[in-house]
Amino acid sequence: MEKQGQQAETKDDASKVKMREQVEAKEILNKVYKDAQKICKEAQKLADEIYEESKKLSVDKQGIKEADRVRKEAKKEADRVRDLLIAEANVAFRHSFDEATAKYDETMAEMK
Repeated sequence: MEKQGQQAETKDDASKVKMREQVEAKEILNKVYKDAQKICKEAQKLADEIYEESKKLSVDKQGIKEADRVRKEAKKEADRVRDLLIAEANVAFRHSFDEATAKYDETMAEMK
C-alpha cells in the first residue's frame, strides 16, 4: 500500500508542477498584454502631441493634412507593433503551456 501512496503523491506533485508552470506562463502572457497596450497608448499619445505641434507650425492646409496623415500612420504602426507583441507572446505562452503538459504526460507514463 505504501508504494501506491507514494505514487499518488508523485502524481499529485507532477500535477502541481504542471499547474504552476501553466499559471506562470499565463501571468507572463497577461503582463505582456498589459505592457503592449501601455506601449501602444503611449505611442498614440506621442503621435497626437506631435500632430498638435505640427498643426501649430503648419502654414497651409496641405501641411495640416500631411500632419494628420502622419499621425494616422503612426497610430496604425503603434497598433501593429502591439499586435505583433501580443501574437509573439501567445506563441510563447502556447509553447510553454504545451511543454508543461508534455512533461506531465511523460511523468505519468513513467509511473505506469
